[in-house]
Amino acid sequence: MMNDMYALFISTLTPETAIKLAKKYGVNFTMEEAKIIVPFIKAHKNELKKENKAKLMAEGKKVVAPETYRKIEQLINRVM
Repeated sequence: MMNDMYALFISTLTPETAIKLAKKYGVNFTMEEAKIIVPFIKAHKNELKKENKAKLMAEGKKVVAPETYRKIEQLINRVM
């Protein structure tokens, strides 16, 4: 049931929503960053589990700029 809720949330996630959510955790993404991050999250929504964190972070590092990656790390460390 909870996984279905997460899947639904992720499927409706927009860059604007991602920016607002990150701000709640003290991380500020630009619209350009969010437009890269959101499709990545959606493409990997079935893999978003703690045990896959290192693998997904390594893949994400290839897709975003170093500063954006640091922001993602900061956000994940605050959320998990």
